[in-house]
Amino acid sequence: MRVFDRDLPPVAFHVAVLVALGLSVVTGAWSYLQGGSPLGDDASAHLTLSMHVADLLRSGQTDFFWEQSNLGLPLYASYHPLSSFATGSVMALFGDVDPTFIFKLFVVGLWATMPTTWFVGARWCGASRGAALLVGALTLFVRDPLGVGLSLTSVAHVGLYAQTWGMWWLPLAVGAMDRALRQRSLHPASAAVILALTALSHVFIGMLAGIFAVCIVLANAKNEGWLRRLAIIAVGTALLCAFWLVPMILTRDYLGGLHWRSDAYDGWGFTRVVKTFGGGGILDHAAFPWLTIAVVLGGVTQRDALKANPLARGALLFAIVCSLMMGGKTMWGAAYSSLPLHRNVNPMRYLVGLQAACLVVIAVSWTAWLRRLAGGGCWPRGAPVLVFVLACVCVGNRHGHVSRMLRTFDAGTFATIAHHLAQHPEHRFAVDSDLNTSSHLHRDLLPRLARRAQLQSYALGYHATASTYYAEYVDYQPTWFRLFNVGELVSRNGGGPVRGRFPVNFEDPPYTVHGVPGASEWGYFDLVRLGPTIRGPWRVLRPLIRSAAPRLFEHRQVAPLERADHVAVDAFEVLPETTGMVLRSTRAPASYTARVRAGHDEHVLFKMTYFPFWRAWVDGDPVEVVHVAPNFMAVPVDEGEHEIVFAYRNPLAQKLAALGSCLAVLVIVGWRLVVWRRRRRDS
Repeated sequence: MRVFDRDLPPVAFHVAVLVALGLSVVTGAWSYLQGGSPLGDDASAHLTLSMHVADLLRSGQTDFFWEQSNLGLPLYASYHPLSSFATGSVMALFGDVDPTFIFKLFVVGLWATMPTTWFVGARWCGASRGAALLVGALTLFVRDPLGVGLSLTSVAHVGLYAQTWGMWWLPLAVGAMDRALRQRSLHPASAAVILALTALSHVFIGMLAGIFAVCIVLANAKNEGWLRRLAIIAVGTALLCAFWLVPMILTRDYLGGLHWRSDAYDGWGFTRVVKTFGGGGILDHAAFPWLTIAVVLGGVTQRDALKANPLARGALLFAIVCSLMMGGKTMWGAAYSSLPLHRNVNPMRYLVGLQAACLVVIAVSWTAWLRRLAGGGCWPRGAPVLVFVLACVCVGNRHGHVSRMLRTFDAGTFATIAHHLAQHPEHRFAVDSDLNTSSHLHRDLLPRLARRAQLQSYALGYHATASTYYAEYVDYQPTWFRLFNVGELVSRNGGGPVRGRFPVNFEDPPYTVHGVPGASEWGYFDLVRLGPTIRGPWRVLRPLIRSAAPRLFEHRQVAPLERADHVAVDAFEVLPETTGMVLRSTRAPASYTARVRAGHDEHVLFKMTYFPFWRAWVDGDPVEVVHVAPNFMAVPVDEGEHEIVFAYRNPLAQKLAALGSCLAVLVIVGWRLVVWRRRRRDS
């Protein structure tokens, strides 16, 4: 057959293999696309965040705030804006299409085209078509032990949707930077655009792309002037991302931080990394270690080919850097946390870089070996047949793997309980491990279906707000629930610690909804007095605030919080009981209004996460917001009736900067397209 002739056009052959790999993902995910909500620890949070963004866009809202997560989360605090805003925009545009289907379509589409972006990125770095094809194809075969690396388990089991976006862009960013820095065939502005898109998808993956590109430059001698071009890329990327990075960095103290860690967050020592790699755990976890064997054989038998290849030299240096950075605090101590954007970053994230470097080594070494086997000339006439057969086997293998990995949950089982919870949006509801309802489906999906806020969420970086820390330590007492405005509890064990103590409001086996006694008397607002001021570093103060805030609230007091270098607490003083009351309250997507009757020297407490972009008005006049424990807001009011408004407002400068970034990207892309067309016409 002519299709198997040695004269088969190389481009057509490689495109056919990439398309086949993409189709294997699509067909393997067919049942995943048909129905149900995606499984994976963070999947529900990314899904519901995208749906919330779609709601905001449809309503014309430009102040992006999400009440349902982390006791209120400003969305600029999220470290991956592009993925959620792009997905939400498509959901808003196609309002008649099931948003869950759109989300899953993005998941499948990203993985189906992942081999193509890695093929293109490798080609931009100077790899041959054969090596680039291997790099692209092997992205679908990696299996890592933690579900945070370059593997389908990262989105299927852990739900790292934003990281999938970042990994999709990663090779393009590395390739664009290499062409701008080393090859000098691309303007640095174009590389800055692609690097910015990578960082906006996932800030850590964007940083990995920059490190990889610099490693390629450093590993290849005689590169003059690359620092100047790198500076242009860095400044351009920073300017394009400034609308998001600047407020996020300036408000890091308000974003919580990890309060409990697994061993992985301390990092692996270099010895453990080497042992895990040697045992196949880095590339072939729980599978035959064929990728590990391929790396070792390729590295041993094709040392000269690797030394002669610029991309391979850079990949080897990058592998060393990632292996060392995986050591985290175990290897580097406090110095690791002092690095930019590393204070609360799991060092195992460097696994993505190590795996990417290994794929480059496999691709370069084995294509060199095959070229030598063929005597440097064309392949024998039968070779494409063998390659085609192997490709079919691989495609079939990926089809089965994808179908096993991508699974769904029937959200219809939440229908009746969500309907009940939706009846009382004036309170949050709570789920918890003690109630056997701590999965992401209960923490994130159920609140969305009920259109009602839930106490806590661990996704989007469960350290996104300091409030999440305090909500984690549930005290099953009415006063505690009033402080956090919790009106109901959802359990799958009959109530666990509250069985027999709190009344049953609703049952739909296996779920039971318990009501909190007295919840009808409170809401998002309360009248309080200011108690003793607590000063110190906010993260250091967390254990103290966790125990002090509920005790103070028993006396309807809240403690103002002040940042200081050392911990100090004013003396407690018994104050008169509050006499004021909340008459009514209303809410909008990013604002809350209350009518109150206040007593003498009282404050109105708003039970929402404090962030600097909140504004407050009393009877139409702006007032200063007081940051109070545990992590809420309060404003002073005079005796009598008043209307209180709290509103979240993204600064106008940030909105203009975001618009400017979008326009800049469009201008640069358009400019490069014009240049490309002119060059094609001239050639």
